Amino acid sequence: MLSEVSQRRGARAPIFRVFFPEWPGPLRIWALEKKAPQAPTIQPEALDQEEVDPEVLWLCRVCGRPITSPAQAFATGPGGATQVFPNPLGQLRVIVTVREAQGCDRVGTPTQEFTWFEGYSWTVVVCQSCGAHLGWHYQGDPGRSPAQFYGLLKAALVEG
Repeated sequence: MLSEVSQRRGARAPIFRVFFPEWPGPLRIWALEKKAPQAPTIQPEALDQEEVDPEVLWLCRVCGRPITSPAQAFATGPGGATQVFPNPLGQLRVIVTVREAQGCDRVGTPTQEFTWFEGYSWTVVVCQSCGAHLGWHYQGDPGRSPAQFYGLLKAALVEG
């Protein structure tokens, strides 16, 4: 069954199609993107610093530990510092790219498998206090600029 929600709301063409397999069996939902996303060109320009309150911090949603600040955010493409990407299962992830995230620990071995940023390896990052998944650290191949950055899940952060 093809979801028609976006068509009923007046959208010209659905961006995602959601399929529900035939019963019996567990309910599974796959979001199939019509066109594979292109890796954004990374632009090191920061957000407009006049709009960023230096007192504001982004905290871990679970435990409240300070992770980074909006002043660390920078644009990774025409969409700015915030991007939306599908993971290999088709689940959408909204991330904000930042230069530094002092409240994170890296977990695992870097890999380029399924990377959202061409030329960058990623490693999972978790909160240093509670271990909640916060996003990913990206390390560039030699000669890449920036050499490293973080892609943090917006849903894992709160302003404080």
